[in-house]
Amino acid sequence: MSHLIRWLHLSDFHVGKDDYGQIMLFRHILKQVKSRVVNTRLDFVFITGDVAQSGTAAQYDLFLQDCLAPLQQLVGPECQVMIVPGNHDLDRTQAEFVSRDSIQNSLNFFDASELGRQKRQAVMPRFQAYHEKLPFPSPWLDTAQGCFVVRKTIRGVDIGILGLNTAWLAEGDDKAFLSPGKNLVEAGLAEIEGAHVRIVLGHHPIDWFSERIQSQIQALLGQANAIYLHGHLHQAKASLHSGAGELYLALQSGSAFQVREHDVWRNRMLWAALNVHEHTLEIDPFTWHAGHQEWALDGDAFPMRFHQNGYWVLPLPGERTFSSPVRNDSPLCIRPNQGEETFADEVIQLLNRGQLVVILSQSGRKVHVIKQKLLEVTSMLFDDAQVIQLSPALDPDISVDRYFQSLGKQAGFDACMDCIDWTDGFEAALSNGRAMVLLMSHFENGSDKARDLLAKALRQLWDKHNPRFKIVLFGGHELARQVYGAGDMSILNVAANRLMPELTFETLACMAGAKDVTDEEAQRILAVTGGHPLLVGECLGHIGRDYQAMLNQSALPSRLFVRFRRKKQDRDKICRWLQCDVLASFEHWPMDKVLRRLYWDNLLTERNQRFVWRCALIRQWGIQQLSGL
Repeated sequence: MSHLIRWLHLSDFHVGKDDYGQIMLFRHILKQVKSRVVNTRLDFVFITGDVAQSGTAAQYDLFLQDCLAPLQQLVGPECQVMIVPGNHDLDRTQAEFVSRDSIQNSLNFFDASELGRQKRQAVMPRFQAYHEKLPFPSPWLDTAQGCFVVRKTIRGVDIGILGLNTAWLAEGDDKAFLSPGKNLVEAGLAEIEGAHVRIVLGHHPIDWFSERIQSQIQALLGQANAIYLHGHLHQAKASLHSGAGELYLALQSGSAFQVREHDVWRNRMLWAALNVHEHTLEIDPFTWHAGHQEWALDGDAFPMRFHQNGYWVLPLPGERTFSSPVRNDSPLCIRPNQGEETFADEVIQLLNRGQLVVILSQSGRKVHVIKQKLLEVTSMLFDDAQVIQLSPALDPDISVDRYFQSLGKQAGFDACMDCIDWTDGFEAALSNGRAMVLLMSHFENGSDKARDLLAKALRQLWDKHNPRFKIVLFGGHELARQVYGAGDMSILNVAANRLMPELTFETLACMAGAKDVTDEEAQRILAVTGGHPLLVGECLGHIGRDYQAMLNQSALPSRLFVRFRRKKQDRDKICRWLQCDVLASFEHWPMDKVLRRLYWDNLLTERNQRFVWRCALIRQWGIQQLSGL
């Protein structure tokens, strides 16, 4: 079973704006959902407001009949749907003479109490149709809480969800005049305190709140290290914000219905997968492509610096609450085969000789097996050595002190406040004479300054305590850039660099969770995928199928090439290479940046010291995705 917590984030349907266009789009949305949930369990559907265009009962009836009811049928009863209102979910013909100013002058309007509920009765007629028609997860607008709270445990993860009405004060010209109610937010967050993950739903971005309330709400979200999901601005966006010295993540979904498909604007949806073990959020932004009549990855939604393995991977705010164990239930988590045993033995020999080791992997290639092997062997070889596993924070904008505080907490240095404390913690741990093995994933994460300080601290510790202090660094493209391209990090200048071995026939034959894969089936999968981990993983979930036809119908073709669609110069160059069997002489860090990116994105491999396309299917997809743009 997957450890990921998955949801679909939709927003801004504006039902009533264009009945026919919206009905057609509902069908496209439902078709996309149906294709996704066949093999992937969905835990939540979040809809962040503006379901209707003008808040009437008839508009909600249309939404319930043509979208929500069939959607619930597709995702199943275990997937919970949660909806919050937006400024278009008001019926503005109701309570016409209640003004925003009169509400703000009421001391108790935003109190989480019975008195507050009574005060909010003044505007409830505007929300009456919404309140009656969309009680998801329950009728909550007309309660003392003035918000909804859901707390549930999914696969061992305690999830707290808070739903807010950010449109209490909506009138028309709303920017910098709105408020979800500080007291309501504070009381709601108190009910999900202690949850591993805290998700807050609202319609408006924080900067649409009044200036007086903005900093207060940001402080509350920051203290909770919340994920704030919202809509309103009709495009996908993600950003980390600071509140009360802590971080929260704001994630904005684009409009589910903005215009008919022939217009300039695009209709959008966001798929998300929360990985508590990696402390990341994997985002799949989709937009409706009228020309192809299909949902396509929205390559312009988020910065490409967050693009990994075909997804946008965003850092979660706050500290990790889960470790990153080796997961034997993952289709890409494999038991060591002879090739990987040999590779792990080589790494152990290098460590035995006092060598620092860097293990590089192309996109999608998992390192859990090598880590597990190293963990098993090092404690036996190095006299019950202390083994520490670290992973720097993904956020490139994190402060240096917070970067080291996070690393210190992972290492068990509770009093760690900065780089000096972190180094002192290792000095103290190494002073007992025992060997120590440091396994560090994602060394390339964080800011340049923080990474540079980490490199210097590690080199200082390694020089002083080698051979007792043994270091293995794991990473991908960005670490390779620092190894081969930058060349200015002292810790990397003394490392032995090794590339993860290719997935082989032997690897597939002993895949965990795929024990019934015959030798013949493994050969078929390798022949189609060329050993690309993402393609292999997809095939292992559909054993015995027509693998090429199944992969052609998946999202992988656009996912793998979305990075290269932006620049015409890059597209033209790749299109020329797609006509070639051999692209260039192989080197780990070629001078041509497009060639370099293709290789580290795992679309190319090395054969006979030449760059070649990993498989015919990837080459075919490249032609389909990039030709004629």
